[in-house]
Amino acid sequence: MTKIINCKFVVFALFGFLCSTQLYSQQPLQKFEGYYQFTGDTSNYLQITPKGNNLILHQLWDGKDINFARKSDLEFYNDEFSFPLKFSSDKNGAITEVLAFDRDLWKRATNYKPVTNKEIHLSSAQLKSFEGKYSFQFEKGKDSYIQITAAADHITLKQEWDGKEVNFVPKSNTEFFCKEFNFPLKFTKDDKGNVTQVLAFNKDLWQKVK
Repeated sequence: MTKIINCKFVVFALFGFLCSTQLYSQQPLQKFEGYYQFTGDTSNYLQITPKGNNLILHQLWDGKDINFARKSDLEFYNDEFSFPLKFSSDKNGAITEVLAFDRDLWKRATNYKPVTNKEIHLSSAQLKSFEGKYSFQFEKGKDSYIQITAAADHITLKQEWDGKEVNFVPKSNTEFFCKEFNFPLKFTKDDKGNVTQVLAFNKDLWQKVK
């Protein structure tokens, strides 16, 4: 008799799970759509868009897309990267934020419009003025270095710790952007027009090595 009851319990539990899963999958995903700003670095944004029964997370800084399946009313999960998304809503049911990886909080940005970068032309001499080695301390007391070199119509940043190179094109006399990734560089010059430092990712300030 106990085995029969247990079997019935399993059947009813499974039926309830399938019904709840179907209910979640039928609920519209448009309420999650929009841009979200990272509270840890307000220069970083991501975009959420619905696709079928899933959500697509688009990382604006590198163009990467990650697919998420729905697990509950406000929770989604990516199996490949073990990547959870947990949304929060206000009393009216409007989505206000999302917690990624159980640690990174992103606030919904209702008025955000993606920045449109327009490439301009700088002379070879202007581009060459940015050349040199720049230092920054990710860890206190330990210097890291990047090397900037000029080409015909762009500059190249090389990370000395891993050899990775990224190309940047100018959008002003002191600002550059990467076409592949949403990665800005903002250079600073002294009163004589000499480049002294560069701000990367709107947060890391690298000092030019003399």
